[in-house]
Amino acid sequence: MITPEGQRALDLCVEKAEATTDWDTERAVTMALEVLKEHKVLDAESIVLAIKERGLVPHDDRAFGNVFKMMLARQLCQRVGQTTRRRGRGTSGNWLYELRRRC
Repeated sequence: MITPEGQRALDLCVEKAEATTDWDTERAVTMALEVLKEHKVLDAESIVLAIKERGLVPHDDRAFGNVFKMMLARQLCQRVGQTTRRRGRGTSGNWLYELRRRC
């Protein structure tokens, strides 16, 4: 659950990404789903890096937070575990994601 302050910070980050780069959250969601389809289960950091390698790069990687939030809210993917972060100095929070199974 995100706090109101956290949501405001996320909104400001996305707004700046859209104003200063070619950032498009919906396009990033589509790319994230394509990456998950290719890999089945993948950690958030790897998904972010794959999207950036495909050319969609925000001013700040925190803009990706909204991508994961939207995918979860739309029930397009689900968290299936955690792994150690590589970029966060080994802290927790690198969720593993997989596509949700459709009936």
